[in-house]
Amino acid sequence: VLYTGSDDDSVSQNVTGVGFQPDLVWIKRRNLETHNVLTDALRGATKVLNSNQTVAEVDDTYGVTAFGSDGFTVREQDVAGGQTNTGTLVSWNWKAGGSGSSNSDGSVTVTTSANATAGFSIIYHASEGYFGGTYGHGLGKKPAFVITRDVDNVNNFYVWHQSYSNPTYNYMLLNTSGAIATSSANEYNPTSTLVMTDQGLNRKGITYVWAEIEGFSKFGVYEGNASAAGPFINCGFRPALVIFRPITNGNYWLIIDNKRDPFNDNAPQRLYTNVADAETTYSQTKVDLLSNGFKINGTYGDTNPSGGLVLYMAWAESPFKYANAR
Repeated sequence: VLYTGSDDDSVSQNVTGVGFQPDLVWIKRRNLETHNVLTDALRGATKVLNSNQTVAEVDDTYGVTAFGSDGFTVREQDVAGGQTNTGTLVSWNWKAGGSGSSNSDGSVTVTTSANATAGFSIIYHASEGYFGGTYGHGLGKKPAFVITRDVDNVNNFYVWHQSYSNPTYNYMLLNTSGAIATSSANEYNPTSTLVMTDQGLNRKGITYVWAEIEGFSKFGVYEGNASAAGPFINCGFRPALVIFRPITNGNYWLIIDNKRDPFNDNAPQRLYTNVADAETTYSQTKVDLLSNGFKINGTYGDTNPSGGLVLYMAWAESPFKYANAR
């Protein structure tokens, strides 16, 4: 959803058009350098994490102050989080299972909010002390993409993806441009019922879990060729949102979507999970969103490195049988 803030921190603004009551709201101001703001229903409205920072969770009466039946309510965010009610903004929204319930499937009892139809769940370990071990995710199938971090200390966002070469011990960080890392001490590979989190995170923690749903979401990898005639990736649906991440070192987590870029044949408006930069375009970053996937038409390394592998995370606008080309 795109919206323009009121530019008045004394005014609450209702952002609508999401189409459902979101359980995860991710906001980024487009026209100025500000942080990515993540708020979810399990931690609660006003609880802010920034995907481009390692700072602890901020409890702020600004930002997202409520979740509504068709969106959310915001006020202007202070420096701690980013600005959610000033300038031009974009929000990406996911529906889990509401406020969640206790889940003891794993070694640690957690609160899990799961939406098996959409392949998305949120897991919250609310207690101080032990964050790490196995958690029940409630999706009934093996996840494909997992983001986890503790919330009350300086730390990283740890990312697991099913296309890692060593899915048991590989991980990446959502808040940095570092390459894949390996931890022989900690296991990350999830199962149809459980996710595994870093045994070293001895804190309260939040975990976002996605599973592939045919015709709706896909999480994979492709090889770039640094050519204007780049690869085509068949998702089986028309993507509305795609996140890219080259596996090699020194690259960004690029976010594109069909609201900021409703037409093909243009360089997309670029935002990133791991930096606070304002929205930019670059002529060699070109991606066409098609009825059954996406086509890379640019030579830049954020989507098409020569011989390099690129992870992608894609979500549909609608199931394939209802989609149209652009």
